[in-house]
Amino acid sequence: MVLERRVKILEGKREQAQVLLGTIEGGDVSKVQEAYHQAAQLLKPLIAERARWLATLGAFPEEEVIGDQTIPLLDIGYQTGSSLNKVVIDSEGNMFICRESRNHRDSNFIIDWGSRQELSDYDYVDFALPSLHAIVSKLREALGIRGETPVPDKRRF
Repeated sequence: MVLERRVKILEGKREQAQVLLGTIEGGDVSKVQEAYHQAAQLLKPLIAERARWLATLGAFPEEEVIGDQTIPLLDIGYQTGSSLNKVVIDSEGNMFICRESRNHRDSNFIIDWGSRQELSDYDYVDFALPSLHAIVSKLREALGIRGETPVPDKRRF
């Protein structure tokens, strides 16, 4: 049986705790949000340029989407939110979150391109390395280079 422990502020420290709480909620959070925004502004053009180069070189993959269509999409191999949301990059380098549904022909999942939503700044930062990993992996595959890419595929270290 696990006992629930309540955190208590030391006697005489309540005022300091309230000042700290105000500092975190009022200033620190906005600083972190601004840092995510700045990082995303650096990463968006970098990822877009690399994806466009991959498309220019003819190495950009195509994915089947709902509606029996095939479009240029790079599945970066990560799901977000729930297991039915997938992160993809289009050939212009824009990153999206799309829903997935079961394919009517088989039991595989298929991307619902009509459900796409642009990634938030937080998501761009989180999925930057997996995106570059996916781009490099496709490029290495097209060049016939075997083995693992040195680009990490993990979100957040």
